[in-house]
Order: sequence, then structure tokens, then C-alpha cells
Amino acid sequence: MKNEFMDLCYEIIRHYSSFSDVAGTAKDISDGIGYAQCFQQNKVEFSRKYNEIVAFIIKVRANNIVDSYKDDKNYLTLIPVPSGKPLNQSTPEELFNNLVTEINRLIVKGIHQTIKHIHPDLNDIELLKKLLSQEISVLQEYGLLS
Repeated sequence: MKNEFMDLCYEIIRHYSSFSDVAGTAKDISDGIGYAQCFQQNKVEFSRKYNEIVAFIIKVRANNIVDSYKDDKNYLTLIPVPSGKPLNQSTPEELFNNLVTEINRLIVKGIHQTIKHIHPDLNDIELLKKLLSQEISVLQEYGLLS
């Protein structure tokens, strides 16, 4: 993924996939990564899966905890740039860009779920604010990295 914070979070999420909600998010992340790799390796196959990918993006956008925190510039890095047209009318490149954004949003959702299992009393918004900073020290703060 070429983002050290997101890569570390994904590894942590996979490690904690014994929690059912974290496991579901890990599967969604893995599916999204598979679609992204398809775009990079075989654009014809990606185009064949176009409707499947649109449906995937719509599914994973629903009820993402990341959407509960929108008042910070860091959140903007996790919002797709609107093209002014519906997702199902996107070019393959626009669809890919939306997909990559959704993968990152899923990773933030998954690491949030993981931390909340370990520290259930944390405030969701404060935790999201820290996670959206994408600083590795946040993972250390919650005991996920030594």
C-alpha cells in the first residue's frame, strides 16, 4: 500500500482477526486489495468486474465509523475527490481511486475496532482523531507495537 501507518495497521488487524467484527473488516480490506491489484495487473479483468467493484465500494461505505468524525483536515485524506457523477459512471481510473480510498477507510475502521476491543472505554471521536493523524506513535500508545 506504500503507506507505513496503513501497512502496520493492516498487519495488526490481521493479527487480531479473532474478533468477529475485526475479521469481517479484514476480509473486506483483503477483497479491496485484491480488486486494486487486479486494476494494476489486468485492466481488462478489472473492467469486467466493474459492477462488482462498484457494489463492493457501496457496501463498505455503509456504517464506517470514520464518517462520525469529519471536522479535521486529516479526514479529508480519506474522502474520494468527487467527480460530479455517480460511482457507477466513473472511469476505471476514477473507480480505482475510489477503491484505494475505501481500503484506507476500512483500515482505519479495522484498527479502531481492534483498539476498542482492547480499550473499550475510549472515546470514539478522540480515538479517530488520533488514528487519522496516521502517526505510528498512536499504535504504540495503545500497546499494538513494542
